Amino acid sequence: MRDVKIRQNLFDALLSLRLTDVARTLWVDAICINQENIEERNHQVSQMAAIYGQAQSVVVWLGWPEENEVGSAIGFLGAIPRSGEEYIPLFYQDCLGRDHLSFRPQKYQGRADFRSIRKGLQCLSQKRYWTRLWVIQEALLATDVIVHCGRNCIAWKSLKTFCQFMQGKGVPFEDRELRDIKESPMMNFMAGDRQSSTLSLSYLCWLHGKSNCEKLLDKVFGLWALAPGCCQQAVPVDYSATFNGVMQKLWDHDIAAHGMPIDTAASVDEFKRGLFGSSLRSSD
Repeated sequence: MRDVKIRQNLFDALLSLRLTDVARTLWVDAICINQENIEERNHQVSQMAAIYGQAQSVVVWLGWPEENEVGSAIGFLGAIPRSGEEYIPLFYQDCLGRDHLSFRPQKYQGRADFRSIRKGLQCLSQKRYWTRLWVIQEALLATDVIVHCGRNCIAWKSLKTFCQFMQGKGVPFEDRELRDIKESPMMNFMAGDRQSSTLSLSYLCWLHGKSNCEKLLDKVFGLWALAPGCCQQAVPVDYSATFNGVMQKLWDHDIAAHGMPIDTAASVDEFKRGLFGSSLRSSD
């Protein structure tokens, strides 16, 4: 048995997710994939669709909540039926700070204090998780996703229902608090989630090009499992390759198979700038 160094965020997740009375089996890519072994990494990244798609459940860890109101927000959203009508009081200033029984979901046992719920939603929607590239495939490939923020948890479907409701609602310009939620990383993530299921690999890179990852190759291979088979065959996962070499393969494939969606690109350099924009350094 060897020691494995992990980051604070993963340590917090494992501490929070462990059960006190029974054993629990978790698969964590940072631990279960030898990041230093290129052959193993290539193989495992190529299997992400199977890993997440066949998982009994996928856990999303947002970190510890900075605000106590997160529990109120998660409890409220988790009790909302699919119609979403109970979200409406969040849009009216005269409802804030009150306990509106008429708008409280039947399953919700707490006080429907919409000011606290808003504050909790602000905290949730700004979490760094929503800006990370590798987590996109977790949400899209898994059949059952549970979102954890500290000790609070909510089904992904419930959170997504709220985001879809928000995306279809106009927000008063002067309501900065609600506008912060609507323009948040979480809302942007959910909007990209809706579009990513049938897109070419290059279009996925363009759609999520500003998402954060540590290595340049991750900008492509972190989305590889979501791409159609023709893209996967043309651009296989290979962490021994150069970024420019991978981009050349992707560009060649786009011209041949997809008509090159970044149609102003006259070279590979222009192509990758079109996909990733300012997220690339001038030397990349």
